[in-house]
Amino acid sequence: MPFPAADVYSMVRALENDPVASNFTDAVLQPYLNIALRDLGTLLERSNVPVTNATSAIIPFPAGSTSLNLTQLPSGLTEIRGIHQKQAGSGDEYALIPKRDYLPPLDDTNITFITCWAWMEQVAEFTPTNNDLSLKIDYIKSIIPKITAPTDLIHIINSLNYLGYRTAALAAFYVGENETRAASLDTQAEREWDKIEGISTKGRQSIAVRRKPFKYKNSGAAIPG
Repeated sequence: MPFPAADVYSMVRALENDPVASNFTDAVLQPYLNIALRDLGTLLERSNVPVTNATSAIIPFPAGSTSLNLTQLPSGLTEIRGIHQKQAGSGDEYALIPKRDYLPPLDDTNITFITCWAWMEQVAEFTPTNNDLSLKIDYIKSIIPKITAPTDLIHIINSLNYLGYRTAALAAFYVGENETRAASLDTQAEREWDKIEGISTKGRQSIAVRRKPFKYKNSGAAIPG
């Protein structure tokens, strides 16, 4: 279930032994929660946790087109996992377009379908065709909100404990200037991330998750030890 940013703030104050918000007010904690959210977003995307998986709506691709730039790609896209094509208006199934590091030189432009695509300078480049096509893109999507008020909702499943510990670690280090507490809280955040990733792995593989030593490193601002 979604939960408000205020739930994270309450958890942080409990961890910081500041239940009446003498030092760790909502306003003080807000930027650290946004940092923790960006950290979590990077971890989710890097591990391809299914909550970040998305498929675009149909993208018209007229004959002679050779690229899709960032303004034409789906909002929130961070990585393309596959692009599929079919003839526009047909009842055919979509076919996966092979990806290449670079596009090959083509002497014959009288080609019905895209033969391959490449990701270059944040633009999806395609071999040209003389056919109107429809494309669909499978991609990893950023799902991280920017928190501006305590009532803002966070829709990331099982993320409350990670965000509470990670926000508290950042606040302990930068506001409370308590390196020992910050390091301890950050270790708890690592454990919560391990649980999130483990649940995702179990769901994808339909096998029990075996615990392993922590190897995770936070992707955001590191807490010195």
